[in-house]
Amino acid sequence: HPGACHVRLTAPAEWRAARLAAGECLPRDRAVRMVESDDRNRACFVRHYYHRRLDDPANFHLVLAADRYGPERLAEIIAAGVAAPAALIAPPAPVAAAQAR
Repeated sequence: HPGACHVRLTAPAEWRAARLAAGECLPRDRAVRMVESDDRNRACFVRHYYHRRLDDPANFHLVLAADRYGPERLAEIIAAGVAAPAALIAPPAPVAAAQAR
């Protein structure tokens, strides 16, 4: 949506797998496989429907390292970005014709 603030949370796969394993009471190896599968599926979805790379920071207004902040601080940072004047937030880069192919 053109009026939305596009945010991407990043973190190392190992960190995400450890949190998933702890939160869902999963064996570590299963959590690692789930994170890897989810990463592939998300990248394919974005590439197929939006003709963009998921890991391109130009597609987002904010890119935050989730492993460096707690959930409350992440929410504060995102809220501050959303509250910023629209003139200070550039829209994500348009899809180039070469990317669309």
